[in-house]
Amino acid sequence: MDFERNPVTNDVNVVEDIIAIKRSVKNLVQTNFYERPFQPELGCGIRELLFENFTPMTRVFLERKIQEVIVNYEPRVALESVVVTPNEDQNSYRLQINFFVVGILLLSVNNEE
Repeated sequence: MDFERNPVTNDVNVVEDIIAIKRSVKNLVQTNFYERPFQPELGCGIRELLFENFTPMTRVFLERKIQEVIVNYEPRVALESVVVTPNEDQNSYRLQINFFVVGILLLSVNNEE
């Protein structure tokens, strides 16, 4: 995350629009249950699955948990798909979340964050 200083107000720059939504989705996926004060039900809980054996069911559980947290807690996006690809050689998963921002018409977005 970038914490750049606003030259006018000497405060931290505010992130808006698509970048803010992308960060929100990322934060939701990385949040565990009971991690946020006063919102114990908010979270994805995928960290507990990351150390399970590579099985087709683990991939399905990861996809479903990610879909649930985004659909339930991020109303600014329309979720298109969640793709979890296991890489057994490197003991890792590749995660791809495809979504549209609701209410914004985009021709092309090539922004990596």
